[in-house]
Amino acid sequence: MDNRYYTELQGGAKVSFDSLAEFPCRPLDHVPTDEDWAKVPAVTSFCLRGSLARASTSDISAQYAVAQGRLYVRCVCRTHSKATVPMRGAFSGWCFDNSAEIKFANCQGVYHFQVNANGAISRFRQGDRIQDVQVSGQNGPGGWTVLFSAPQEQIFLGLTEAAFQVTAYDMDTVMGAQYFDCCVKKGCFDEGVVFGRLVITATGEPSPAFLPEAYVAPDMKRLKQMTESVCRHYPQYTCPAMDTDEQIRGAAHDVGMMLKPVRQAHPTVDFAQPDGTIRRLYGVNLGPEIAHQGIHNLNALYRKLGASSMRPHDAVLSNPGSRIVDTIFVFPLEHLDPHDPANYYFDQTDYYLQNTLEQGPEIYYRLGVSIDHAKKKFTARAPRDFQHYAEVCAGIVRHYNCGWGNGFHWNIKYWEFWNEPESLQMWDKSMEEFFDLFILVGKRLKAEFPDIKFGGPGAMSLSMPLFLRLAERCKASGFVPDFISWHQYSSNMEGLRFQPIAARAFVDSLGWDRTEIHLTEWHYITKGPGSNEGIAEMRGVDSAAFTAAVIAGWQDTPMDLSHFYTAGKESYGCFDRFSRTTPLYYGMCAVGELQNKYNKRIKCSQGPGESYCIAGQNDSGESLILYSVLKTPEQTLTIELANLPSGATVKSVDILDESHPVPEKATWTLEGNALQVSKTPGSALVLVYL
Repeated sequence: MDNRYYTELQGGAKVSFDSLAEFPCRPLDHVPTDEDWAKVPAVTSFCLRGSLARASTSDISAQYAVAQGRLYVRCVCRTHSKATVPMRGAFSGWCFDNSAEIKFANCQGVYHFQVNANGAISRFRQGDRIQDVQVSGQNGPGGWTVLFSAPQEQIFLGLTEAAFQVTAYDMDTVMGAQYFDCCVKKGCFDEGVVFGRLVITATGEPSPAFLPEAYVAPDMKRLKQMTESVCRHYPQYTCPAMDTDEQIRGAAHDVGMMLKPVRQAHPTVDFAQPDGTIRRLYGVNLGPEIAHQGIHNLNALYRKLGASSMRPHDAVLSNPGSRIVDTIFVFPLEHLDPHDPANYYFDQTDYYLQNTLEQGPEIYYRLGVSIDHAKKKFTARAPRDFQHYAEVCAGIVRHYNCGWGNGFHWNIKYWEFWNEPESLQMWDKSMEEFFDLFILVGKRLKAEFPDIKFGGPGAMSLSMPLFLRLAERCKASGFVPDFISWHQYSSNMEGLRFQPIAARAFVDSLGWDRTEIHLTEWHYITKGPGSNEGIAEMRGVDSAAFTAAVIAGWQDTPMDLSHFYTAGKESYGCFDRFSRTTPLYYGMCAVGELQNKYNKRIKCSQGPGESYCIAGQNDSGESLILYSVLKTPEQTLTIELANLPSGATVKSVDILDESHPVPEKATWTLEGNALQVSKTPGSALVLVYL
């Protein structure tokens, strides 16, 4: 029986090893040493995912050997940086981090591991079937190395070959969170990440598909431009020298490290130092549910969230039986005349948006469709007639901003086009065709409504190859979007905080210095919504603390707007399925209270670990301190209150932690300037009212 194949994760097709590019795995009679690794062939053709461009931020390599019944994998990321990139001591589920993803496949499954130089490991797919996995490494200035090993028999199943793939995350650079995949043949630009064939051989050489010359040279010019952009936005830092490729790579990391908060033993709030304005960056996806409003009216609870704006993506999914928001429901019959308001169905969307506006947030309208996970797509598909579709979009804007069709004069500012078009659940044509539609609709709307802001496309990640392709198409058409938008689901607090810095640098490198940057979907996630445990974690105290800290941290970045996914009831929501509040809900309320009622920012220094402290004051002189900490063992938090105004006093302290999933009055003391707050070990969110 032929077992020289693996089964694709999507589609289930069997892929013969014979169709894969070959890479040698050296047999040794002893555990590999540094001297051995110096002689073992290395994969160096790591490309930025979605392109054939080799990795620009670091020199990345991977090597393979078998010895004494074990398979060894050595991944090296040379950053050329003066700093040591941060790495976690452990992973809880999947996350973006400085790490390597190591994958193998055989006829029994796909084995997927995320590992780093500190020995952290997470397993995915059939990865938990592999026993006795060992991970170690080294991390320091200039780069990191991770060494992975597993029993040879469990990977090769008695054969001398197996499918393989490796990906490196090089996080702390001006490019933000990017995948760098081992490219194994030309064509991965269009076909996605593909596996290679790992063959145990003492003499074989890598297939030409693994040679770096088969791919596009790294774009060092853009990396330099992005690094220079960051230095312009943060003039307190001196831009490092960038005369060679190695210096550019090092500077791209060094600048990222410089922008990390300086951390002390305790945060300090200095009331003598005003620090600008707290911007209203925090928005949400979804308004109050209307489908069950006669049973559970969430308006009052929703109002307390304090979101600045609402993006109604997936509104039809959170309101079963409704025909709202999505273009295909507002204008259901594509063959009708888009200039006749009688051909639109606005009623339910009117009510949904009106009800949301009454709770405080502005509307951030997403044109297009909600996600469609069905096998046969009835809604998430490309329109048949692009020009006709552009006229439909104009009719929707006209209805809500110009009163057309018994409409409104709401002056909705932001109009985002589409959502995750690179996903098969959202778009069924080529990306080039999507770019053409994006530009066509954008030009059409700006011609009639020059005061609106048009952008998108709500990409699945801050994929710079995708946005570069969009930018090139826009440039050829003489069109510049008013904003770009993307999504990110993560448990990496600093990585998520850094994303708008990377986005701003990239957009500036395109010459789009007036184009805004919007993160229109994000959520704390480790295990994900596929289990009750994962859902509970996404709504729990960890999620609340993480969410508050990230939003607070964005105040120190070029972020223009964000939308948390979601303010609804489904697995990603801040309410449970019975419309009850969760710890996440209260964390979001705390951020809303701060940005709406205490907008005069007070200078804060930052405490240790994954935490963030922010403070604001209102016109009456009342102040609020928000201090969020993630997964800390301490039972006491200390906040230094410096230069308290005469007569100012701590009025009350509220705490959200594992013992207080609903905020309650905390136990606290004030000794001199040191405010000490008792907490349960783990994550916590502290609100100090003065």
